[in-house]
Amino acid sequence: MENFTDEHSSLLLTKEWLVKVDPSHSIPYLIKFGASSDNSYQVVLITDTKTVWAEVLTEKQVLRRWRNCNATLPIAASNNLVPQLYKLLSSAHTPGGLNDADFEIVDSKDADLALEFDFENFKWRWDTYLLGPKTSAELISKHLIFPFISLTHISFNSADSVSELDGADLEKTVDKVCRIARRGLDTHVKQTMMRPKISSSLQRISALFNLSSELPSIKTEHDPPDLETEFKTLKLSLSNSNSEAEDQSTRATETIPVEIHQIEALESQVASSAKPNEDSSHNNADESSVTESDSGDPEHDDLFSPMLQRENLNKPTTLDEDEASSLQKSKKSDSPVPGPSIINSDSETSPPQKRVRTKAVKPSTDSDSDSEEREKNPYVPPGGSRGGKSVGRGVRQPIKRGAKRF
Repeated sequence: MENFTDEHSSLLLTKEWLVKVDPSHSIPYLIKFGASSDNSYQVVLITDTKTVWAEVLTEKQVLRRWRNCNATLPIAASNNLVPQLYKLLSSAHTPGGLNDADFEIVDSKDADLALEFDFENFKWRWDTYLLGPKTSAELISKHLIFPFISLTHISFNSADSVSELDGADLEKTVDKVCRIARRGLDTHVKQTMMRPKISSSLQRISALFNLSSELPSIKTEHDPPDLETEFKTLKLSLSNSNSEAEDQSTRATETIPVEIHQIEALESQVASSAKPNEDSSHNNADESSVTESDSGDPEHDDLFSPMLQRENLNKPTTLDEDEASSLQKSKKSDSPVPGPSIINSDSETSPPQKRVRTKAVKPSTDSDSDSEEREKNPYVPPGGSRGGKSVGRGVRQPIKRGAKRF
């Protein structure tokens, strides 16, 4: 199998399109067949207007394909029947020859698309391969699209109906149009496609083939649009939209200070309402600290101890401030256990804490020390130690058992 080249494409330019329809899938296939003048190869080009397939067979491959399809009619190269076989195949690939042949797409492991033709006396098969997208586009454009554009130009520009022209007159018309188009292909395409009847007809045909709900009408003339008026309308709309955008931006910038002012006013109101609450909480904290310090003071408890009551039976029940302060200082100096430290109740960071009351330490007296020693050791005489030595003390005070109630 040979590759498809530009030489094969140029050979097929002079060949006509054949058509066969696959009955199983209802797909039409356009076919072009060509053979070299020296009978060195045969080429076929097939398309469904979307994809392009091709195959090139040399002389030996043509003979091998014939033997595979027609085993009862073998032809050898030595029989000098190759030119007659080429002539038979060329005659078969004509509109009249393919009309009587059965066409079928068959499965093949050696081809992308296999076509089988069943003629009355023999069979033939093509095992084609898929061409690339670039080559396929060039072939469809050169072999199908541009010829159809030129034919459309002839159909719409001819003074007489093309279908009513005879062969000779039609040849003259086609030759004239194609010679002019060859000099300027771009101008030829432009003049053809810009005609209102052609462009609108193609538009309507495309809509009909694709089952569109809106069918465009065929026009005989193109109405030029008023672009100047449309541009002015667009410009005016654009200016209005820009002005609205600027107004919105200015409104947004104006509302920002008002919102900040409102926030500041709210903050000041919250701060002013929070100050009285803080003052009242501080006052309550001070009062609670004062009461706690007064009630939980160990020295205050010492004033009501039994020993002091016994010592102060004959004294007035009320004490002035100087005596109370001196008594507290003396008790603090004599007390072996220091009192708990007073927590500052004026602090704003922490709430006032409740003091833990500790057991008051009684002031030590001589009588108490003697009584304690006697309790520990009953043999210790009163007023003396174990060794019998007297301890230097002051004047002994009588033990007061408590006052009698009358």
